Amino acid sequence: MKNRELAHILLVHPPVTSPAAPPWVLANAAGKLSGTGICLEQYDANLDFFLNHFLTSENLTGLMGVIEKRKMQGGYKEVDTYTASLLANLATNHGHWESKIAAVGRSLKILGTEDFYRPGLCMTALKEINDLLALGSLAFYPSRIRWNGFSNPAVRDWTEVGAFLEDQETNPFLSLCQGRLAHRIAHPGLGLLILTVCAPDQLPAALTVARFTKKLRSDLHVALLGHDMLLKDAADYVDSLLPETDLSRLFELVDRLGGSSALEQSAVPDFTGLPLKDYLAPAVVLPFRALSDSRSGLIPPSIFLTILKEQVHDTGADGFLIEDDRLTPAYMAEMAARMAGEQPFFCLGLTCPLDDTAGPENMAAARQAGLRLIQWHDPAGLLEHLTKSLWDVSRAEVWNHVVIPAGPESTLVRGLIRFVGSNPNIAHSWVRRPPHRRLSENKIFFSKIKEGENYNH
Repeated sequence: MKNRELAHILLVHPPVTSPAAPPWVLANAAGKLSGTGICLEQYDANLDFFLNHFLTSENLTGLMGVIEKRKMQGGYKEVDTYTASLLANLATNHGHWESKIAAVGRSLKILGTEDFYRPGLCMTALKEINDLLALGSLAFYPSRIRWNGFSNPAVRDWTEVGAFLEDQETNPFLSLCQGRLAHRIAHPGLGLLILTVCAPDQLPAALTVARFTKKLRSDLHVALLGHDMLLKDAADYVDSLLPETDLSRLFELVDRLGGSSALEQSAVPDFTGLPLKDYLAPAVVLPFRALSDSRSGLIPPSIFLTILKEQVHDTGADGFLIEDDRLTPAYMAEMAARMAGEQPFFCLGLTCPLDDTAGPENMAAARQAGLRLIQWHDPAGLLEHLTKSLWDVSRAEVWNHVVIPAGPESTLVRGLIRFVGSNPNIAHSWVRRPPHRRLSENKIFFSKIKEGENYNH
């Protein structure tokens, strides 16, 4: 299945998302395709972009030359305050930036080793990496590459997308296509390219790859796979749009390639084709999303436990981050009951709306099932009830990470900010983020401005 000589389907996860964890959408698609008889290859272009393409001393040194050339040609005449400050810093501290570039490998290594758990080293490494991403982005101004995102405010609507896709000066993904992807696309046995998109900031790179591929191989079928509302305006750039909630179109494409159209609807994600040890985290932590079809309800905890054990066996995973709001501390407590005193050999993290349902009994049992982290979002209810929930979680020795919506502050939000700011022993970490827009409201994603957004590992 992983034989390069037999690959018929290439699954690509494009930049830009965090390189700290393997992509769920890619692995989920691979799992669904596992029973078709078609050979496939998984390629995390996002991870490759960070590790082997952009954040290398050779590339960053070359980009310093590009920046100097653009500056001499007057390419930075009317820039924003942040960019002007960065350019001035580069001009006056050139040697300092050269030292940062020379140490980029060490900074990346810290995030993938036990040094990650040393706060001073970890935060310094993250700052160095973010600084170098900002520096490298200057070469593609006004494009901006971040740890977990991409923006280009000059591309305001879909009429301007086409020019961006082929603009060597502002598109940082063209060189990735030329240097890291072209040989994969040129493989004569390749019959289908699927680009998996799970976040708006991946669309610029995904469409760049699609345009590059069609120019290189006009005969190759190119598809985008993701949320239907995320992809709906991209139909002119690919051959097929494949909603992740309805795989019937994917079945049809596989059938054309000569494989079985009976895809594994109940198959679990297949992470085995990804370089799990290379992600910028000190342990292999796999993401998990929907644990069942929303129409059929949540799978029983006993089955979920079996799935996790199988994943650990297949991948050597140390833990899982569950991105499914239906899996609550109460569900985890029920899973603990199914374990009958068995000690978990993996850790779990949950993402949950912040409410008053945690409870000390549920939390004590949930920790026995391996729960070590809860990422809270969308706080709702009475402040005193929410702070009690955070207390209950902290007493169970589970890490509280609180995501507080940015924007206009309600009485609840103001009170919650005061509480988390003054109680680091309870709210162990917290961040403010803009509320997620409904996908139907996203007309174009390239111009997202994220100034002030916190960087998170």
